[in-house]
Order: sequence, then structure tokens, then C-alpha cells
Amino acid sequence: MSQSGRLSGPSGFWKFALVLLGVWILSSVISTSNSDAEVLKESDRKAGQAWTFPLLEGGEWKLSDHRGKVVLVNLWATWCPPCRAETPDLVRLSEELKPKGLEVIGVSMDQGDPGIIHRFQSDYKVSYPLARGVEVPALQGQLALPTTLVYDRKGRLAGKTVGAIDPGEFRETLEALLSETGGS
Repeated sequence: MSQSGRLSGPSGFWKFALVLLGVWILSSVISTSNSDAEVLKESDRKAGQAWTFPLLEGGEWKLSDHRGKVVLVNLWATWCPPCRAETPDLVRLSEELKPKGLEVIGVSMDQGDPGIIHRFQSDYKVSYPLARGVEVPALQGQLALPTTLVYDRKGRLAGKTVGAIDPGEFRETLEALLSETGGS
């Protein structure tokens, strides 16, 4: 860069080209990573992870205890802006579709004082159970937040969304799964 702040000369061109390339790669990753959960064909579904999460209020939550229900597992954190933005939609979907057989659990990846999660639960009027994901070794490592996993009535992974959900499209996904018969 020249002193005037403009890109000039061959090195300026390459810096500009690298910035454009970085922006293009980032936008490609963002646009392809948020693929609202398309329902996998039943023949393509595999048994879900045997999730057990420590509940914020004590006790534990097990995926296997919810066979016969469609289960939505939302991995999130209080410090994550897209997580905060999608929470009201998840609360609404949970309340509206619970009578049809939907179970929702929020798995917080927050570290430290659980009081921050309690405050978030109160502020956002979260009515579904919340658990601590940082205590689950299988969730350690590279995890994009939010990530939402949806399991069918037989406990098989039926869809996954990385990034904030689109509530309209996600409702269609959930209703399709809720209309399926099945159970244990």
C-alpha cells in the first residue's frame, strides 16, 4: 500500500486479490454451511449418537429416553449472536409442535458459571430443557455454533443444520418428520 492508503503496484494488486479471495471463500462457506435440515430419506438415516447430557437443573437427559418423539438438539452458546437470534424461533417451534411429538433440548457450550445460562433462559423465556455440552467429550474440538441436529421417532439422525435455522423451512422439516409413523 502506498502512504495514501491506496493499493498500488504489483504487491498492492496481490494484496487486494488475496482479500477478495478471502471474502469469496468466507461467503461460500457461510452460504453452504447453513443448509436447513433437509429430511434424509428413511433408508439413508443412521442410528443417532447415544447422547447423554448433564441437565442444567441436575440429572441427565438421554436421547434414548425420547424414542417415539422427534428430537431437536440445538448446540449453542450465550455469547453466539446467531444462537441468540434463533432462540425465540426455537422456543416458538418447541411450544407449537410439542403436542405433535417434538422434544427440544438446548445444549449450551458456555464454559464457567452456569448462572449466565440461567439468566439467558430467563431473559429468552426458554421453556425446553437446557444442558451443559462442555462436559460432553464427544462435543469437544471443532464445533460451529449454532448446530441443530434432528432425530426421527426411531432415534436416527434425520437432519443437521450448521448456522442459524430459518424458522419457516425448519418448521416444514419438523412437520415432515412428525407426520412419519414409527417409534421404538
